[in-house]
Amino acid sequence: MSPASRASHRARGALAVAAALAVGLALLFGIAALAPGPFDGQGFAIAGSVCGLVAALVGGVAWWGRQSAVRALLFTLWTILAVELLLQGLTAVQLVPWLAMQENAPWGRVYWSMEGSRSGLMSRWGWHQRRVAFDDDAQRIVLVGDSFVEALQVNPRSNSAAQLEGLLATTGDDIRCQVMALGRSATGPAHHRVHVQYALEHHAPDQLILLLFLGNDLADNLWTGDSGGFPGHGQMMLYDVDGDGTATLHGDSEIDPERYRQRLEANHELGPASLARSIMSQSLLLGALQTLPRVLAVGPPTGPEQTGAGPPDAPPNPMAPQNIDQRALSLVRAMLSDIQQDCQAAGVRLRVYTLPPITPAFWARARGEDTASAPAGFAEEQALATWAAPRQLELTPLGPRLLTMPEDRIEALFFGGAGHFTAEGHGWLAAEIAPGTCAPPR
Repeated sequence: MSPASRASHRARGALAVAAALAVGLALLFGIAALAPGPFDGQGFAIAGSVCGLVAALVGGVAWWGRQSAVRALLFTLWTILAVELLLQGLTAVQLVPWLAMQENAPWGRVYWSMEGSRSGLMSRWGWHQRRVAFDDDAQRIVLVGDSFVEALQVNPRSNSAAQLEGLLATTGDDIRCQVMALGRSATGPAHHRVHVQYALEHHAPDQLILLLFLGNDLADNLWTGDSGGFPGHGQMMLYDVDGDGTATLHGDSEIDPERYRQRLEANHELGPASLARSIMSQSLLLGALQTLPRVLAVGPPTGPEQTGAGPPDAPPNPMAPQNIDQRALSLVRAMLSDIQQDCQAAGVRLRVYTLPPITPAFWARARGEDTASAPAGFAEEQALATWAAPRQLELTPLGPRLLTMPEDRIEALFFGGAGHFTAEGHGWLAAEIAPGTCAPPR
């Protein structure tokens, strides 16, 4: 073969690989554009596997007969594509138990195996939700919260917002209600205030419901002299609280409210940054490489379902509050006051539900083994309810309601009896919220 022929052959091989990759990306965004929100990951994984297989085969064929440098380049590309194909196929049948990844970008990839199993995409706006817009003639309800509302563990069609909307549709009222979930993992009450402001501006709800988890949420925004609460992934807002209960953003905070708000709204524009995040998030190989250092350092990520953190011999819950003092409650009260003022100014009804962490002490109380001491989060629930009453803030503690239920029923609500909500748990929360929700605006 002449040098000119070899060069032409190499060019055709490179173009074929590029074309296969372009077809794969076009198919990905075509599927995403047709979907109103996240969709089941099986079809996406299969489509990605087919595209990867085509690209890998083209690369493998083009590798034969190349010069050494070109061989190395094409063989590297072929290997990368083959590994990506393998991971896509394994996740399609849920055989990668240690991989947990998410990207809050337009159509960002979600693969979650720590509790339950979830594979799919974020919505167009970067939220893990089914609904992305409200109908003009519907009463609009927005549910705000942390990982319990984001619900990466279940299909968005089974989360609290979807099940609440389904319950409200069966009430027989003439009012048609629609519910949207705005939840983000590793966020606390300071983030929730930004989420509320975002919802008021972009979705104009008639009613806003805040689920406040009284576990790590109590410390996620509190500056304690070190790194604060859970790792912030570049989004942690840390506040200091003085003796009068005044909250001030601390200088060690990773991000301020305005920058965090801009980050949320950046997903509204399909610019280079958001598109790059979306495209990169589709690669399970990149996700695995990001997860691998943590796996090597501390072991595979596990949730209560894998560790046996449920009853009857539950170890400490990693989401339970540690050394919570009055400063944490002062910060929560300050943020709730600001949220209430924001909603009042917009003429939006606000309701708050508090959820305690499920700890060994909780299970001891639920089984009647220790009725004297209060489980973690219960005293904080009561303190917040007492504080909210004279301020006409609708605040409902969910802890006491959990304790009225049989043990097996409580266990079924949480992964491993102590983690995030199962689909049944989201149904329970929806049933607690539903009464009096779909009513004429006040």
